[in-house]
Amino acid sequence: MKTIKNSVILMLSLLIATAAFAQKTQHKTVCFDVNIHCGNCKAKIEKNIAYEKGVKDLEVIMDTHVVKITFDLSKTNEEKLIAAFKKIGYEAKVKTACSKTAEKKECSKTAEKSCQKDAKKECDKK
Repeated sequence: MKTIKNSVILMLSLLIATAAFAQKTQHKTVCFDVNIHCGNCKAKIEKNIAYEKGVKDLEVIMDTHVVKITFDLSKTNEEKLIAAFKKIGYEAKVKTACSKTAEKKECSKTAEKSCQKDAKKECDKK
């Protein structure tokens, strides 16, 4: 009987101690303007940046050239994520606002074919 009582007290003490020392993680969502051109660029970013330390969620928005990342502030920051983009061959800048309706960086209708060819060449280089 005494050992059961001691076991229960020990378990409750451990539970209280764990709850007291548990840190609440803070997440931040940031949008990056990234020089992406095609589906291969999107796949490369999703494959690599999603596995950077601290990244919790990643969304690549092709039509606006935006990568939206939610990350753990205790494990990474914007500068480290920009360096991660650079490591895989992309230039990234922090955007002031995250929005799917942000100004689109698309080719004009008259230059669409030449732009797509240039974008494909750019992706093939990476």
